[in-house]
Amino acid sequence: MTHSEIVSFLWGVADLIRDTFKRGKYQDVILPLTVLRRLDCVLAPSKEKVLRRKEDLRGKGLQDLDAQLRRASGFAFYNTSRYDFDKLRADAPQLAANLRNYIAGFSPNMREVLERFDFDNTISKLNEAGLLFKVLERFKAVDLHPGVVDNATMGTIFDGDTRTVTRDGVKEEAVVSKIFPTTHFGFRKITVERPLRLNFHATPARLARLEHERGFLALAQSKKESAAGAKEQAAGREQQEAIRALLRTLPPTLYKDRRGFETALEAAAR
Repeated sequence: MTHSEIVSFLWGVADLIRDTFKRGKYQDVILPLTVLRRLDCVLAPSKEKVLRRKEDLRGKGLQDLDAQLRRASGFAFYNTSRYDFDKLRADAPQLAANLRNYIAGFSPNMREVLERFDFDNTISKLNEAGLLFKVLERFKAVDLHPGVVDNATMGTIFDGDTRTVTRDGVKEEAVVSKIFPTTHFGFRKITVERPLRLNFHATPARLARLEHERGFLALAQSKKESAAGAKEQAAGREQQEAIRALLRTLPPTLYKDRRGFETALEAAAR
């Protein structure tokens, strides 16, 4: 699909919901469903494999399945709900509940991305207006698999497109779409800014990253002027150097819990 074809499709969705959502709010429907449909297409080939793997691992009494299920999906994320866009449409009376079940079935890192959309309220609004099935059916009809729509095209779909909408007999310009970071879309590589499992490792690479951390840089900054500000900055630089020196004395051990790391840090500070 070309960029213009996808934008035309999105405008069709906007036209469907325009009596329920105000202009500027179309994105509350279009963006999360575009992401969900993209993910649905990406994960479709490995969906059954993931479900079978989940049952196998649960049968062995294992609880932490994340790494195994990511391996089964072939991506850094997965979905363990029995639903997909096809099965969601097959049970229209329970569509809202089933859609929530589908979203809850994503891996923790992907749920963190999806929660940013606050889509639950939009699901309720679409369902109450009798539009949820119609909108989902529209999205099911478009193939957003990476083999059909590449990442570059996905990243430029929301490019500030505006169209003329007639509302109550009055024509007005409505924003159909806007720019969003490509990180909102289901790309193969996902970086979670807040790791799901913290670990502490005083390697040269991580110590180098410390030099760019906002909190560390702030130690050598001051809002005061003249001599007082210069004095605070000098004291901050001394504190920075003390931190660097302390971290360099730590052993090259990978700590997977905060308490262990803090114990090593306290021992090095003595």
